[in-house]
Amino acid sequence: MEDAPDRELRQFLARPPFRIRVPTHDMLAPFVEAVTHPSYASEMRQRGRAFEDYQRLEFLGDSLLKNAVCDVLYREGMDTESMNRRKEELVENDHLADILASYSGGTVIRISGPNLANMNAAGISHMRADVAEALCGAVLEVFGYDRAYAVACDMLDLSPGALPEADMDGAEDPGVLYSLPSVFTSDISADCQERMRIALADPSAECRGERGRLAVLGDSVLELTASLAVFRSTNLDEGRMTLYRQDVMSSSHLGPRARSLILTEGSDRVVSESFKALLGALQACHGYERASEAAMAVIPRPVI
Repeated sequence: MEDAPDRELRQFLARPPFRIRVPTHDMLAPFVEAVTHPSYASEMRQRGRAFEDYQRLEFLGDSLLKNAVCDVLYREGMDTESMNRRKEELVENDHLADILASYSGGTVIRISGPNLANMNAAGISHMRADVAEALCGAVLEVFGYDRAYAVACDMLDLSPGALPEADMDGAEDPGVLYSLPSVFTSDISADCQERMRIALADPSAECRGERGRLAVLGDSVLELTASLAVFRSTNLDEGRMTLYRQDVMSSSHLGPRARSLILTEGSDRVVSESFKALLGALQACHGYERASEAAMAVIPRPVI
């Protein structure tokens, strides 16, 4: 028979912004993890029960939220500076904590009594933000990207962006794109080809504004893809997963890998931005899954 906390969690998930039904106990398990504070997990383990806390899923959900925000802001036409500023505002801890509180999400958080009693207002806010991110991570793991993207947009009160119609018949000869691997150029629309040309243009060219916007979107693709790679292939803790992702995304790592892949010149930073802009072009025209496939070409197998 289902216990009261699990029943309350199911009822919470059925309401906005999640609007999901979790039919089996196994499918509910990631959501239980997403609302479990480390203190409660530790308390349960001391009693001999296997319990995981929300920290790994919070790591994943943070990247999902950033990607969803960047996708929407790109489609709204924001410039690079505005995209970065607005993204930080939307995924800021206090904002996420307020959102979770507005949905009465605090009632489903599982935390040890002594820890809660000693937690100040800032600690409670931080915990709620972590849970909001972890819940998005759980949706991604259980239901996939499209559902998680929709939940993220609903949570942040954003209008989901729609992919443009792919004008495949109008696609031209790739031209300057001939040196790119097929993961970038296979079956892409004419619009995507044009954005890729912009991605590979000289940073000082007139199109640098659009190139920058594409790079912001592509950066979020790379971050989410790296997060998924290390989350799914290892059982590393949040701290070590973060170090892995930072290394993958650093110009010193990404630059040489991207240069050998897309055969372009420039400093590591310039090549990294070009690669990210290419990923942004793929997401803008063909969606995250296609962009993520290309991003995997520069992501090394996580070391356990």
